[in-house]
Amino acid sequence: MPDETPSAPNRVAWWQRLWTRPAPPEEDEPSPPEPPPPAKPEPARRRSLLRVRDRVSPGLRTALSLLPFVLFVAWWFWVTAGAEPELRRISSRILPSPAEVIARCPALWFESALMRNILLSLSRVLGGFAVAAIVAIPLGIAMGSFGRVGATFGLVATLLSYLPTPAIVPLTMAWWKTGEEQKVGFLALGTFAYLLPLIVRHVQAVDHKYVLSAYSQGATAWQVVTKVLVPVALPGIVDAMRLCLGIGWTYIVLAEVIKAGEGLGGVGNLIMVFQRFGRMEEVYLTVAAIMLVGAVLDRSCVWFSRWLFPYRTATADE
Repeated sequence: MPDETPSAPNRVAWWQRLWTRPAPPEEDEPSPPEPPPPAKPEPARRRSLLRVRDRVSPGLRTALSLLPFVLFVAWWFWVTAGAEPELRRISSRILPSPAEVIARCPALWFESALMRNILLSLSRVLGGFAVAAIVAIPLGIAMGSFGRVGATFGLVATLLSYLPTPAIVPLTMAWWKTGEEQKVGFLALGTFAYLLPLIVRHVQAVDHKYVLSAYSQGATAWQVVTKVLVPVALPGIVDAMRLCLGIGWTYIVLAEVIKAGEGLGGVGNLIMVFQRFGRMEEVYLTVAAIMLVGAVLDRSCVWFSRWLFPYRTATADE
């Protein structure tokens, strides 16, 4: 019987084959990845005329601001076209033509003393505004700063915000007759009703962390009000005063419904007189003058605010 035991070299090879893991078969090198398909070109975006908070160049802003006036004048010429008043789309008793209105400018300026009446009305508005500001500013700051003061006068301020201003005309006439006191008092009440809630709102809108920071550094209540609340709320207070000055100017017609004594009666009284005699050309010219003076007042307040708070303009431009 032959010996089946392997020889020594064969045994070593046999044990090596038993305990040694066979090497994995060699794999082919991976093929390079396929290039991605070319991206499709994005369609060109259409430039929209209306974009949220887009910047408008000064030239475009000027052109856009003049566009409504150009359209209005064109419509005005169209509805008043015609040599005979009967052929017009709107009667001349309701809307005269631009040429008829412009022709009455010299008479309104010289015979009716438009500029002197404007100055008289402006002095009444500024007087009423000054009286309202003297009362509303300290009271509004106190209401916005101290909770007990705000709770005391809060309901009064809410009721004043719903005050029908034309309804207080007969009341002021009963209190002060029809003289200068009545006109200035009416304008002061009308302005005060709007100014007080605005001042309270701006003072209350100051972040409370400024108050806590001041108290943590040992500030007193008076210092918190004068050094923190008022300086932070001052730009908003100035804006509120600007708004209420414009509101007082719009009330001038109601304040000057009745002229006391002889002399000038103001632009409000001029409108009443022209309307009573059917002189619609002067009515439209006086209304346009009131709007123009109001725009000048508003721009003056804007320029004053920019001079007083230049950092606000710098922040808005960033």
